Amino acid sequence: MKSELLLGRPQAMSLTRLFGGTGNLGGAAAGLTGVLAGAVMLGARQRVSGVESVEGSGAGDAGRERSATGGRGAELEGPLIKQGAEAKIYKGFYLGKSTLVKERFKKSYRHVELDEHLTKERIRAETRSIMKCKVAGISTPALYLVDMGRRCIYMEYIENSITVKDYIASLTDENSEETSMKKKLEHIAQEIGKTLGKMHANNIIHGDLTTSNMLLVDKGDVKVLVMIDFGLSHGDASTMNKGVDLYVLERAILSTHANVESLFPAIIKFYIKTNKDAEEVMKKLEEVRARGRKRTMVG
Repeated sequence: MKSELLLGRPQAMSLTRLFGGTGNLGGAAAGLTGVLAGAVMLGARQRVSGVESVEGSGAGDAGRERSATGGRGAELEGPLIKQGAEAKIYKGFYLGKSTLVKERFKKSYRHVELDEHLTKERIRAETRSIMKCKVAGISTPALYLVDMGRRCIYMEYIENSITVKDYIASLTDENSEETSMKKKLEHIAQEIGKTLGKMHANNIIHGDLTTSNMLLVDKGDVKVLVMIDFGLSHGDASTMNKGVDLYVLERAILSTHANVESLFPAIIKFYIKTNKDAEEVMKKLEEVRARGRKRTMVG
């Protein structure tokens, strides 16, 4: 297959170009078929493994308008769900499906070319991490469309889900038996620990591990963990960065779920079972903790 997957558009970005070559997919590019949802043909556009990338050649409204009409089925119109420092999250539609649209808006305080460069690099890093997770068997939203012209990622809207943060809050608020609550928390810890161990074993650094960036999806009698918001993610084999990743989660849990002290140690227990480099990562986690305590004492 030619590297230029989207025909008839000189600046259109192929899957290979988006991820900087098939080598960055860890040799698993062939395994992506069927892993991501909805491979379809849109006229002369060819989408592979549920991902299409479109880059408008112009900037501003004209580029966005051309990209929007060229997307054929991608609609940004919809309610704003959330806005962070880097992006806005909308609920939109893609080929008639309810879709989550993440738009990285322009930063007026940055130089235009620098802003364009940083935005493209972060979109590439985010989509690359999501695809690596898919290949590794880690649940994430399916990618539908990567639209560089509009600075948007169209992805699966996860139905029947609740954030781990809200789920834990509901467990601690309700008058359930302590034994029942511990059992449910143990299941959550197991899912999180195994998932993070698998991510780090595949050199995927999330960068923003909090219980707000994890969803629990009802699958009958089982709740499946789905990782979301890879906006700060990147690929890295460094055990130090993996330790920092875990430290961020530990601090988030201590500040958000102070009444569930056993949660993080339980996560680590299952993390160690999943990641063969866990011993070295634990050493780095201790180093990062020591730095944090020193900063707290010094002020």
